[in-house]
Amino acid sequence: PDAGGWRWGRKRQERRCAAAAAAAGGGVSSSSGRSITMPELPEVEAARRMVEEHCAGRKILRVVAREGGGGPRTGEFDDKVVAEGVTENDFTAEIEGRQLKAVMRRGKQLWFELSGAGKHPLFHFGMTGAFAIEGRDRMKYKSFTVGDVWPPRFTKVELHFAGDAAPVKLAFCDPRRFGRILLRAAPVVAKAPVAALAPDPVAAMPAPEAFAAALGAISAPIKAALLNQTSVVCGVGNWVADEVLFQAGIHPAAPARTLSRRQCDALRGTIATVLELACEARADYALFPEDWLFHRRWGKGKDGKAMPNGDRIIFDEVGGRTTAIVPRVQKKGEVAARAAKGKPKKTKTERARKADDIPAAKPQKKRGRAAKPETAVQVTPGPASKRRRQETKPKPKSKAKLPKRIKAEASADADTDMTPGRRRSARLRRS
Repeated sequence: PDAGGWRWGRKRQERRCAAAAAAAGGGVSSSSGRSITMPELPEVEAARRMVEEHCAGRKILRVVAREGGGGPRTGEFDDKVVAEGVTENDFTAEIEGRQLKAVMRRGKQLWFELSGAGKHPLFHFGMTGAFAIEGRDRMKYKSFTVGDVWPPRFTKVELHFAGDAAPVKLAFCDPRRFGRILLRAAPVVAKAPVAALAPDPVAAMPAPEAFAAALGAISAPIKAALLNQTSVVCGVGNWVADEVLFQAGIHPAAPARTLSRRQCDALRGTIATVLELACEARADYALFPEDWLFHRRWGKGKDGKAMPNGDRIIFDEVGGRTTAIVPRVQKKGEVAARAAKGKPKKTKTERARKADDIPAAKPQKKRGRAAKPETAVQVTPGPASKRRRQETKPKPKSKAKLPKRIKAEASADADTDMTPGRRRSARLRRS
């Protein structure tokens, strides 16, 4: 629910946010009218480099922990973004007066390492979080750009760093309030949520053997495995997953464990290449190569449904996310394909025999008097179309043979009407 208590659908939320972001006063302005996308590893790395370039080594002179920029919560402390019960005074007292030693990142998590004793601020951008520095270039996403007005609209926290002539002002703004600012004791990498993350593909890409082994243990679709931040690598989001799978020629819905070693190596290589190029471009999509799927995957193909060479792009839902697929290029796992190829095909005769197999009916038990034996049916083997049935009468049950002596005695007993005692005397006299 939003602040008014209403529950909004995802598409309606995105339209509402885009409209609010483009409202008067600058702040975060929509640049394309498309659905706002969550910042992924390249966007967070661009933010890290921007803060490192302008703020590293400087002392935090002042902390403004109340919203600024003219948004609906201006002048209020946003305890949803500055989370886990941290108060305005606690947050201010924890970081004010300390020096920014380093700006660190793993996946989509970014944190400041500050001098002295105390906790360190950890940032997650959510869907629309962004940093801005007064008088400098603003962060630019596919769907929006932080505006030029200072402080930007929806600013949640503003930090003033010591400057050469004037303070360097850094703002963290977030229109949709899905971002989080947490405080963590050192070492941050050993604390949640950073400790649970998989290796960072830019800083510590897994070795080929480890990468293939991790995928081989996952039965979920390969795209879902890439989106899982604790599975194989961290920092991969929706557009990066689509791009690397397209360039590796792998279908997003292929189960991860069905990928061959060749496919695993190709995917590992495309992840490294795509992220390196995107980070070097500071996540500015205008600088991405023209043949990337990125430029044609937005809006479910409304702006173009084909690659430059004419390959058709289709859209499906994989791993719970809208997915762009180029069917001619992207194929399923080779391990599954080879297994299906290796199975011997059944001959026509074997298929006919299987059709002729009729399971024997189980005898039914009936209560009361024994039912009359039914006529047995014999089925001669052969094609189903030429099946013949023959009716035969059941054979009579054979009587058990008796020894001659007992048979003779039974016959004599039957001819004489005697009591048991007299019959015994008669037998003794005969003997």
